[in-house]
Amino acid sequence: MKKILSLITILSFGCLYTNAQVTDGYYRVQTGKGNYISIVNNKIDNDNYGKVKDGQGGSVYSLRLKKQNEVISDAASIVKITNVTGQGLIIEGQGMNTKDLTTLYLKCEKQPIPTITAPEGYNFLYGTAQGQTRYCFDSGTTKTDTDQNSEGVTTKYTTLFVAGNQTSGDFTTSSPNAYWKFIPIDNETEYYGITPEKDIKVDGKYYTTVYSSFPFKVTGDMKAYYVTECAAGKKAAKLNEIEDGIVPAETPVIIECTSENAADNKVIVGVTATKSYSSNLKGTYFCYVKKSGSDGKKEATTQLATDLRNATTYVASYMRVLGVSEDGKLALVKATDSQLHTTDKSKYLRANKAYLMLSGAADTIILGDGIDTGISSVENQQEESSDIFNMKGQKVQATNVDELPHGLYIINGKKVIK
Repeated sequence: MKKILSLITILSFGCLYTNAQVTDGYYRVQTGKGNYISIVNNKIDNDNYGKVKDGQGGSVYSLRLKKQNEVISDAASIVKITNVTGQGLIIEGQGMNTKDLTTLYLKCEKQPIPTITAPEGYNFLYGTAQGQTRYCFDSGTTKTDTDQNSEGVTTKYTTLFVAGNQTSGDFTTSSPNAYWKFIPIDNETEYYGITPEKDIKVDGKYYTTVYSSFPFKVTGDMKAYYVTECAAGKKAAKLNEIEDGIVPAETPVIIECTSENAADNKVIVGVTATKSYSSNLKGTYFCYVKKSGSDGKKEATTQLATDLRNATTYVASYMRVLGVSEDGKLALVKATDSQLHTTDKSKYLRANKAYLMLSGAADTIILGDGIDTGISSVENQQEESSDIFNMKGQKVQATNVDELPHGLYIINGKKVIK
């Protein structure tokens, strides 16, 4: 886990955890107003962070609060909870871990002080710093500084608000804004379902890419694939089916569905993956760009906006996304604006998606099983050879493929990839 959610930085100042309300597992977190947390950034807003530490209120830009229909296919809305007896909770998601940063634990309690009790099924999210208690609230106020979700929808989302013991307005401990429910992912009512790209349909099947921080298993007629044997200048790559349907965490994959409806494409979250897969695809978690206008196109140019930006810029010369070729085949292609998050400054890849990054790539790379790409796998090249060259024709100082770093080589006159 490389980066940490700024919400947890703010919340994790207390001492001992005394009243655990959730057990280990995968959850969505919902407010008393019906909004769900989604992790859209992992960069800390130091200005708001400082205000909260000093006892003032501040918004947390790492999170967005979305409606239920906006999180069904949102991998960023699913978090892993680990309950440490007598201490508190560790929350993980999108490559972040609360314990790694703070060495402390998140407070999630039904009754943090004797005179306050949350309604049945709800808890308070809070922490203490400098002797003062900080509560998290659903601000209920829509903002224009939004991300674009994995289905390509740009909209206004409400934000998280962190404050002290306020006693008026929406930010009181008796307001629904203050209550939080941890809802287990049951893969039935509270589920994660894949929404395929509507314009990526081949032979009656729908497709999309997924990059998630949790493992999952496809069900029914769904299939999961990873991509190999793709190299610069080639117009084809191999599509490899994951035979047991279990996609390990942090593995960029292509998902095949028989329906456009996410409810028909439910996957099982939290399964144990026994295999790992090396793919030519890469994945991105975030597409957060702070806005200065209500149309979702104009980027804010303040230093804070620049510091908080967390998105992968699309470069047409060497990036490819999933699409359909001119002759109707599944392929990796140059992205259209409808597949990207486009602003007045740049174009960005959407959140929780997979993509190919390959210098000098062909405009269209056909995906299939058994396609002759002209490249064999280096793992199958067992014999020793003194004739090993890089793609510039320069002889490599190695006598065995095991000595080679990852890359593309010519061995005994054949191209191989390691």
